[in-house]
Amino acid sequence: MRGNEEQSGARRNEEQSGTRGNERQSGGARSAERQAEARSAERQAEARESVLEALYKRAVGCSADEVVEEYSVGEDGSLQLVKQRVKKRELPPDMAAVRLLLEAEKPLASLSDEELEAEKQRLLGLLAQGAAGGAAL
Repeated sequence: MRGNEEQSGARRNEEQSGTRGNERQSGGARSAERQAEARSAERQAEARESVLEALYKRAVGCSADEVVEEYSVGEDGSLQLVKQRVKKRELPPDMAAVRLLLEAEKPLASLSDEELEAEKQRLLGLLAQGAAGGAAL
């Protein structure tokens, strides 16, 4: 009987030590997982900013360069640029983009006090710019 007890005790010790080793590994895995989540959140924030910037450009209108290039095949088989035209195009404001941009803004009720103060300062700056621009006219 005593031999069986010693074997089961040894198994318990092995299982406990194995579990502790797994806990250490999972702690490291959790840390790596948190870092991956943070990087993912950062990339998502950057992508969101990029999309909002493009949406803003479309909402207010912008200009774009359209490049048309013509190539010919040379005697040695390589492509050679024959003609290049650059045409500047003006894109008018898009009301659908305006609507999407307005819907993407945070509602004021969900902003923190610091965010509300920053928004207030931003709007006051825009009003001051508008007043200065109107006075110059």
